[in-house]
Amino acid sequence: MRARALTIAGLVATVACLGGSTPTAAPAGQIVLSVDTDAPVVSESPRPIDPGTPIPLFDRIRFDVVGSPTAACDGCTQDFALTSESLVAGTVSVGVAPPPGDDGWTARIRIYALRLEQPGGDPDVGSTMDVTVALPAVEATGIVEASVVLSTDGTGQPVGQDAPVSPVFGAPAPSLVGTWPAAQRTSCSGDPPAGMACVPGGAFLMGAPVDHYMPGAVATWHRLVVLAPFFLDRTEVTGTRAFAGGIAANGVDGWSGSTAGTSPFDWCTGQVPAGARSPLPLNCVLQSAARGFCQKAGGDLPTEAELEYVMGGLQMTPYVWGADLPHCADAVWGRNGFGLLDDVVPQDCLIDSMALGAQGGPELPGSGGRDSLALPGGPILDLTGNLAELARDDYQTQTEPCWSVAGVLHDPVCTTPSPSLGAQITSRGGSWSAGGTFLEADWRQYGASGTVSPSIGFRCMKPAE
Repeated sequence: MRARALTIAGLVATVACLGGSTPTAAPAGQIVLSVDTDAPVVSESPRPIDPGTPIPLFDRIRFDVVGSPTAACDGCTQDFALTSESLVAGTVSVGVAPPPGDDGWTARIRIYALRLEQPGGDPDVGSTMDVTVALPAVEATGIVEASVVLSTDGTGQPVGQDAPVSPVFGAPAPSLVGTWPAAQRTSCSGDPPAGMACVPGGAFLMGAPVDHYMPGAVATWHRLVVLAPFFLDRTEVTGTRAFAGGIAANGVDGWSGSTAGTSPFDWCTGQVPAGARSPLPLNCVLQSAARGFCQKAGGDLPTEAELEYVMGGLQMTPYVWGADLPHCADAVWGRNGFGLLDDVVPQDCLIDSMALGAQGGPELPGSGGRDSLALPGGPILDLTGNLAELARDDYQTQTEPCWSVAGVLHDPVCTTPSPSLGAQITSRGGSWSAGGTFLEADWRQYGASGTVSPSIGFRCMKPAE
């Protein structure tokens, strides 16, 4: 069968698919199928970042019109930008003109984020709203109006592929765009504890747009995640604070006492009794000790999802400040090039090292010029650099049980070891020794539970509901 060309006026697509080898005029009878959603969608006039405003999650829509067995519609696909203004105006629709009396036609509608499109150009399954609608038969003349609403709660769970759903007939209702309750920013109950800030709850698309080369880091894996509000330390926990708060001494490998750079422990910051390194963020700490410290104070380590959310500036950006690449003054990163790290890259910013001199290593909290998330209760510092941070989660690959569940994930945390890797800890974010994609909010890495690193520290969270 032969498909006529698709024509678009604004955001209205008219699809005319006819049988026969010779093109003929499209029949007058047609279906106009309007689409709406309750999801937050991008605006034609982007607004400044606002911690109190939901993240626009989606920006693209795709229609696939499929003919009946007697009148195929090969190539009847249309894909275009989706905005909140077009939904409010009611112009997101497709006009379909099947042969009169033919009721075997369907329209598959997918709303998705273009930046998460798969390498082959298909929408990512796990983060896409996907509904297949049965189209009614039409008469030789006249227009049948119908509509369908794609619910954000159905993200990652295709509907109607085996049994297409029926649309609602008649003129479409006013748009629901942006009304999905789970996307609304939710404030903390009460004021933040000392040294903490309130991170508002909300929804975001979790996962990297590209493959970050760690086992289980899949370029086509993304999930819509909803988080409750929580309190988070404004800085990474320092040695001074950790030891004053009774962190398990046997859970921290302290400074070696040397600055020769011949041992990894030359970069450790823990000192007992307190010394010049104590005000620096504490590194070389076991996850169990860090978690015990936070629990003793009434909290816990943050989850992977919570860390990615804040490290992306609550806006799903690569860095806390946005998408532009960091310069040395922006964050504490790229400080290899000394001792054991003489041949290790990146070394871009070693010359800027201060606290441990030309050795490199972590800096005092807040040393990164743009490495800060501004919130009403005060900024959260060092989310892109200084130290990578321990998460509460056991590490699993993204295709294993913790992360392969379809649908929207609510406050996810993985509490079982990886079936393929065994018991592993998880850390997130960039550090003084990192660069490139290792600095990005969605970077995840794992390590054996009994190991420590001079590049990894931690901060604590507390529930805020």
